[in-house]
Amino acid sequence: MFQQVGPLDESYFLYVEETEWCIRIRRAGYRLAWAPQSHVIHKEGGSSGANRLQCPAYVEYLVLRNRLLLLRRHYPASLPLAAIRYIMVALKRVWKGQARRIPLVWQALLDGLCGKAGKPNLESLARYN
Repeated sequence: MFQQVGPLDESYFLYVEETEWCIRIRRAGYRLAWAPQSHVIHKEGGSSGANRLQCPAYVEYLVLRNRLLLLRRHYPASLPLAAIRYIMVALKRVWKGQARRIPLVWQALLDGLCGKAGKPNLESLARYN
């Protein structure tokens, strides 16, 4: 399977890379499975939090950008609907009192649509925290 599908795509740089990998695995004809009794322990680092409204700006940027990168690669017909969804994300930032993150949402949208992948400048994203 690894020889046929290849490894995780590092261009995503955190978030969504395992989803993209699973899409490639399924398209290669393999079945996916999970082990419900398994546990994952993050020896270093760990989860960045389930609530993106309170997470570091780079986490929100990467999740938003990488979702679009995945759609761009595997489901390009869905990009117009996804772009409309990002308007809703921006409105939610206003509603939650985080209007300062709206430019971050637009940057993630633009970068995702243009295919800009890889590690972003994390310091420049910190201004949205």
